[in-house]
Amino acid sequence: MKPPDDVIETIVLALGHAERGDERALPLIERLSPENPVDAQIINALLLHRQGNAPAAVSFLEKAFTGMRTDATVLPRLVDVAHSVAGQVAKADSKQAQRLYDTLSKPFAVWLLNERRRMMRCLIAQQVSYAATAIAIDEMEPQVPWDEPFLTMRRTAYEAIGNPLLAKARRDLTDFRRYAGESHVLRGP
Repeated sequence: MKPPDDVIETIVLALGHAERGDERALPLIERLSPENPVDAQIINALLLHRQGNAPAAVSFLEKAFTGMRTDATVLPRLVDVAHSVAGQVAKADSKQAQRLYDTLSKPFAVWLLNERRRMMRCLIAQQVSYAATAIAIDEMEPQVPWDEPFLTMRRTAYEAIGNPLLAKARRDLTDFRRYAGESHVLRGP
């Protein structure tokens, strides 16, 4: 196989190997590290996750998410990979969820994909506690995402901790359900 010619080819090839848990990703990750450290950390996290090493994967995700606070050059596709791995790890391991929740508490540079970061923090918070979920949601108030799963999560978290915004959360979910269109336009046979 011919070696990659540029950084994009290096990332694509490293991602492919990492997705399969293949150690051949490591020299490519090392090649990326000097100029693209956040990209390399994300790919390393993916590799370790696929190899079943969640604590090490989270260490690289913590470095990557922290790096994204000052480095806005990471490829959006890799940010998606980082969030996806974070969500999978958090769902399987509440100890790792707490680490990821804490790391995602601060915005990324130039607000890079900040809504995605805040939403991922809310989803991870559900693996930590109702209080953590309420804190993450509260950071999105008053302009919260207007979809049923989020509004349900919000109401549930606010009910669990007695948040003063509970009445609004209930009203918003009721309004959403009342005014939302049909969820299934075509009915089955």
